[in-house]
Amino acid sequence: MFVANHLSWIDILLLSGATGTAFIAKAELRRAPLVGWLCTLNATIFVSRADRMAVTAQIAQLRDTLARDWPVALFPEGTTGDGVTLLPFKAALLAALDPPPPGVRVQPVRIDYGPATHELAWVATNPASTTPPAS
Repeated sequence: MFVANHLSWIDILLLSGATGTAFIAKAELRRAPLVGWLCTLNATIFVSRADRMAVTAQIAQLRDTLARDWPVALFPEGTTGDGVTLLPFKAALLAALDPPPPGVRVQPVRIDYGPATHELAWVATNPASTTPPAS
């Protein structure tokens, strides 16, 4: 399981290309044109942030995916950041690692685009949003 910071949509391409990982994504992405279809190609686990009662089922789905020996990436901040500041973690899904399924390792990942970070990071004005700011 990869636990990484999240700066932009490029992160997903990089992590997926380098590791073949599936991702945990907000449920709304499933309905997004093209993006939703692409998400389904790599076994994305869609979670509803609004449905707190569904967390137990989401944890079970994550544990099932990890048990199938498929890497999964989680952006625990739940949004994109600026690459400098660490935002509070949305820790509910980390419960899938307590106790860790047999053979699962947790790999922390820090994504850093060097001098281009400021230009690539999508820092939303609303911390709950992962939509790029308007130009």
